[in-house]
Amino acid sequence: FPVTIYWGMEHQSCVAYGNHLKRNAYHFDFILVHESAHEWWGNPVSACRPHDLWIHEGLATWAEARLLEWRHPDSTVHLQYLDGLRSRIRNRQFVAAPPGTHKRKLDTDIYYKAAWMWHSLRHSVPRVTMFDSLLRQFYHHYSYKTLDTRRLVDDWCRQIGDDYTGFFRHYLYRRRLPILEYRTGKGRENSAAVPEYHITHLEAFHLIELKSKGK
Repeated sequence: FPVTIYWGMEHQSCVAYGNHLKRNAYHFDFILVHESAHEWWGNPVSACRPHDLWIHEGLATWAEARLLEWRHPDSTVHLQYLDGLRSRIRNRQFVAAPPGTHKRKLDTDIYYKAAWMWHSLRHSVPRVTMFDSLLRQFYHHYSYKTLDTRRLVDDWCRQIGDDYTGFFRHYLYRRRLPILEYRTGKGRENSAAVPEYHITHLEAFHLIELKSKGK
């Protein structure tokens, strides 16, 4: 890495770094990890236009949490890290600019909200191992190629074998958060209570299974 006077910057074949190995509260230099991740997401796999940079930045930011999961496989520390990223999501503009958009201000949601999209996708497909395998296939297929948001969405929906279009559309082209209304309805005599839910501001979407302990 060439040393710079700023934190870091992704350049194809030459990622710059200047954070002086400063560790965060999780005991790693997130800039070093993030910029190293661009050697996969940004250099070999490259967005074909600036409006699709969320592909690079979302995966590189998500890689920071994956490092913690790898380091601490029996801990939830990576989820704590992701919660910190979620607190930075602003929902001021779309993560991916719609086709035909020419001018756009840089927004940090291409880092944090995009990272949460990958995290959510990983835990909404049938198996985590399936996602990890698909991600490797995705990397090898697009290595030293360019792609845009539409091709990415089409490819992932095809590889998963189910229509996740609504999932991607909501994360990438929506600003309003969905509202979940939940209650426990009365079941029939001698039967368990029936959970009921209603979601607004949401298209067809694959819900992540919610698990709780106790009642």
